[in-house]
Formats: sequence, C-alpha cells, structure tokens
Amino acid sequence: MTPAAVAGAVPWGLRLQAFNQERAALVDQIDTRWIAGAQTVVPLDRDIVHERACRIYTALGQKAPKKFLWFDSPLAAQLALISLAEAGANFGSGSINCRFHGQIHVGLISAAHRQFIEQLQRRWRRIRGVVENNARMIEQAVVDIANREVPCTQIADEFAGPWNHALQTAASYSARARAPQDLFAPEFGFPRQGGYVYLADVLTELGAALPGLGAPSLTGSANWWWTLDDAVSFVDRPAQLHLDNNGAAHNPDGPAVVYRDGFRIYAWHGTQVPADLIENGWETEQILHEPNVEIRRAAVERLGWDVFLAPFEPRASAADPGNPGQMLDLYELPPQLRFSNWRVVPQRQILLCTNGSVERDGTRRRYGLLVSADHIDPVAAAAELYGIPVDVYRNLEVRT
Repeated sequence: MTPAAVAGAVPWGLRLQAFNQERAALVDQIDTRWIAGAQTVVPLDRDIVHERACRIYTALGQKAPKKFLWFDSPLAAQLALISLAEAGANFGSGSINCRFHGQIHVGLISAAHRQFIEQLQRRWRRIRGVVENNARMIEQAVVDIANREVPCTQIADEFAGPWNHALQTAASYSARARAPQDLFAPEFGFPRQGGYVYLADVLTELGAALPGLGAPSLTGSANWWWTLDDAVSFVDRPAQLHLDNNGAAHNPDGPAVVYRDGFRIYAWHGTQVPADLIENGWETEQILHEPNVEIRRAAVERLGWDVFLAPFEPRASAADPGNPGQMLDLYELPPQLRFSNWRVVPQRQILLCTNGSVERDGTRRRYGLLVSADHIDPVAAAAELYGIPVDVYRNLEVRT
C-alpha cells in the first residue's frame, strides 16, 4: 500500500483531517516498521543513512557533510566526541538538530488539523515504550560510565574495545584527537528520534509533504546521530539484543545488549543491572544492601521471591482455595524495598503464591505479588488480585 493509494498526493496547503480506515491501516504498517527498527540487529545500510542525512542538511540550508563517522556503540561515539571536543572540533552546527525538529514542528501545524495530529500522538504513545525504553536504558548506561569519578585509564582498561574504536575514528577526522582527559561532557547528549519525527514520518507517508524536508526521518536508519561543522556521526545497531515478551531488554543468562566493539549491557526486564547480578546471582543480604530500588526488585525477581523471603517469617498463611494443595503466604515488605532515592513506594505486602501449572522439571514455581498493606488474610489478598469477592474465592475449593 502506497501513500498515493491511501491519501493521494496531498498538495501543500491542503491539511489532513480525516483519520479514516485506510489511513489507519497504513499507520499500523508504519508502527510495525518503527518497532522492528528498534528491535532489529541487522547492520544499518550506510548508503541510505548517508543519503538521508545529506537530504536533511540540504533542506536546512547547510552544505552536505563531507565526512561520515561511524561507531559500533554509543559509548564509542560518546568517547570520540569528547576527544574531538578536547581537540578543538567545532560543534556549532549541532543546532542542526534543533532546526531539524523545529522545522518538523512548523510543518506539522501546517500539514494537518489539530485533531488529526492528536490521533497520531495517541498512536505514538502506544508504541513509544517499545521504541524508546531500551534506547533510554542504553543512553543511561553510557552516561553513567561517562560520569564516573575514576581515571580515564580505568575506563580504557574496562572498555578497551569502545575506547580504541573511539580514538581511531576520532583520529580519522582530526589528527589532533587524543585520549580524553575528562569524560564528563553532558552537553553532547543523545539526540534520539522521537514523537515529532514519528509524526513527520507518518504524515510524509500519507502524502502530506513537509516543506523543505521531504521524507525527514532517519528512523529505521540510525538511533543516534550527532553533527559537527562538516561531518555527521552515527551509531550502528547492536550485534545482539535480547528481549522479553514486552520488547524490553532482558537476558537472565548474560548481557542483554552487545555491540560489535564489545560494549555490553546487562538488563532484567528493561532495567539495567550490574553484570555480576546476572552472571553470579545475588543472595538476600546483598540485595538488601543495594541502594537502587529498581535493581533490588530485579535482583529479587531473579533470585525468586520464595528464596528471598525464606529468612523472614510470614505474617499469615492459608491454604489456597484456587490452587488445591498449595499455600498462600503473606509477608510484610522488607523496609529496604519500600524506598528509592526520589520517592516513597506505597505501603505494600508480598503475597507468595504457587503457580497452578507444573514446570518442565516437575516443580511448581513460587512467585511474589504486591498486595495492599491492609490485608491480614492471604485468601482475601488473593481474591482482590483476581477482582472477585473473598467468599467467591473461598468457594473455588468446593468446585475443584
């Protein structure tokens, strides 16, 4: 299905209004493409990326970049850009990113009515988590490394692949580039593709040409890109990307994200975690001393709620009417799991349940669920989770 078949070539000045069934079907295809682009490990087609970047530069009144710098990981890109900044490289044309998004904003207002844009924004919110959450996690991993208060030599030893790759690529652009002396450089950031670009991508596919940009999106081509005066840099896709059923980076047995220069990130259902949590596992005592609440929760899930709660006494226990022969155990949430650095987690308890189905090894997995702190009866807590009256849940035992 082509834009012409769906909407026709929408001439400039004719604003899109109707979000009809045919257009919705095309947007479904675009959503699928965006999600696939965020989850694939197929290397980027560099010719396509170069062509699109040149088109953007030209549309914004800039000369096409003379050089394209390619990096195998966002860490290598960040290190190289810091090196180039210390060598005196001019990042003045970084305003291209601002002008790019500003031009899209102006084009959106002219290309479609507000109600049409609002419908597309709702579509974007549906896929945003899948498209952006892993990128945000990867970005934070790089920022955490760059903000470490450790000697650069330690970073060079720990991340030798990205470090060497960064210096080689930086030197290919500027002979003055040397090993970074200071890794803290927040002004570079990570200009990800986002909602504005999604909207522009959809409207362009629907035939509403945006003035001066044509098909503006680098989506499906590059996750991150930076601009110098006469060059533009890109990060290639990872070599490995392990995902859970919700599309979040996750690997219980090793790194969830691996780049071609060796940079790797460990993750548990979208939460970045230390490597030794995955490689070696943590015991209850180590989990309770972890300051980050999200990492603590990931560590508990990996260990298993039944193992984690073994040192504690349940507040109450009862037979599970909905799972004959199994028990429901109600635990107070340990204080260390209630707080984070920026918010108080609402008071909760843990209801330890047993899976109704048998695992391949013949065992039944036990899992913990958060329930209200008001409960003193495990059966009432389980009934609330199912959304049924407690008397109905108790009578399930009779039916079985």
